Amino acid sequence: MSLKYTSIYSDTNGVSHFREAQIELIETILGPNIPPLRASAQSPADAYYFLTFPPGMATEWHPAPKRLFHFFLAGKCEVTVSDGSVRTFSQGEIVLAEDTTGKGHITKNPGSVETWMAVVAIPTD
Repeated sequence: MSLKYTSIYSDTNGVSHFREAQIELIETILGPNIPPLRASAQSPADAYYFLTFPPGMATEWHPAPKRLFHFFLAGKCEVTVSDGSVRTFSQGEIVLAEDTTGKGHITKNPGSVETWMAVVAIPTD
């Protein structure tokens, strides 16, 4: 079993794209008196924060400041990458922004409700 997410990455020419990725989950004992659960390997994180994106708000083109996992808690955002592809992400979806070079991407909230995200910064590979 695996956890699926979307990665926004930059190619060697600095053009950003979407790609599907996954994290493998294996049956794991996490502690005493806890039955086996499916879990990923533990990975380091640099920081975390919560982010709201108001309805109608849009950014200019920008690369990710560092590798950031975005966990969509409520609402939705439309993301345009520099290859021209556009995707909409909503509650329950996960996006890894790792296009730290090049033109980057545009993010906007096309909906009528505020978007809520939990964001986790992760070290560069």
